Amino acid sequence: VNLKKLWKIDEKIKENSTKRVIIVNYENKLLGFIVDSIDEIKWINNDNIKKVEENFIKNKGAIILSDNEISLIIDFKEFDEAINFFNNNIKNQGENNMENEEKLHNEDKNLTKILHFKISNIDLGIEIEKVKEVVELSEITPLPKSPEYIMGVMNLRNSVITIMSLHKRLSITENENNSEINKRVIVLEEKSIALLVDSLEGIKNVELSRNTSEIEDIKIEEKYLKGITTIDNGKLIFILNIEKLLK
Repeated sequence: VNLKKLWKIDEKIKENSTKRVIIVNYENKLLGFIVDSIDEIKWINNDNIKKVEENFIKNKGAIILSDNEISLIIDFKEFDEAINFFNNNIKNQGENNMENEEKLHNEDKNLTKILHFKISNIDLGIEIEKVKEVVELSEITPLPKSPEYIMGVMNLRNSVITIMSLHKRLSITENENNSEINKRVIVLEEKSIALLVDSLEGIKNVELSRNTSEIEDIKIEEKYLKGITTIDNGKLIFILNIEKLLK
């Protein structure tokens, strides 16, 4: 779904600018939304959604983010026409297409969904089920006598979150212009700890390989690796082993 065309918003991004597609599951159908960027991934409580007057977008309401910005929550009824079009086309497909769909479904079972991010231009990933949310970095309070890779703690909606520097944990040199990067914090599901990263690249389904013997230049200690994968014409992503990383 092209949201800008649907809502008649002027296109201001240059044609050669990188865009993202957010894929969601709605009524057992996969929908993709073309967006300019992915800023954050959040879990929100329905009670925190405040009703707002509908304008050009059907919405469920809005929620105030941690930086006091307002985010509009889209009502999926807006896309009923697209869903009906999809349903009608599925019904008209022949048996061959259904077999192809089943084949793709079986192939998907062998894929791992990861959150893809970067530090110092190195592509990294962690399994999506390990992620609770992704938020912007806010003020950090240092912790005395903590390991070098623990930057301190951050207040996140009245919860104390420990911030780990992946650069220092993985012994990776930071870029000179690193301070100018709009950093993100990946909050993990199991513990009150978060990973500081330079940029968020999106969520991807990948085929995970545990064989690193053919990689000549492994920039990450193998004990911290769960596997590797390749995307986008051979780009290498190192998949981190969160359990080993937090020991």
